[in-house]
Amino acid sequence: KKNLRHATKDGDAESKIKNEDDFVTNLFHATAPYLIFMCANIAVFTVWSCICAWGADKLKAEAANDPSGKADRWMGYLENTSDGLKTIGVLFTFSLIFRFNVCYHRWWEGRVYWGSMISACLDLAQMNRKWIADMAVADRISRFIIVYAYACKSQLR
Repeated sequence: KKNLRHATKDGDAESKIKNEDDFVTNLFHATAPYLIFMCANIAVFTVWSCICAWGADKLKAEAANDPSGKADRWMGYLENTSDGLKTIGVLFTFSLIFRFNVCYHRWWEGRVYWGSMISACLDLAQMNRKWIADMAVADRISRFIIVYAYACKSQLR
């Protein structure tokens, strides 16, 4: 990555570092492993929707041609299924809300644990500075504490 230096608006000696990569490029690189999976799901869903629409049109045409035939009975069955679909929709909605609620609680619990671990690391670093007389050793231990937090973050991602 190249960093470009730009002067501030005031023209003073300070400079800002602007990253050459933009948001869209970073987003593409982050989602690249999932791109084929997402495109395949969209394609399958589109094909399934087209097949269902074609079948519904064909069923309506057959029901119009033969008012007392099989297609007309199927149309009657489909018209009476709205209550069942509403019930399934409500059950699906409740299960989805329950799942999101469980996921949010799990995320919040992890956030609380992460906060307590960072707090413990800060406390340990403060005790390290107060109790160890040799500053070189204390500085080295403090660096290990910082590296531990970064290593945990990397491992969790």
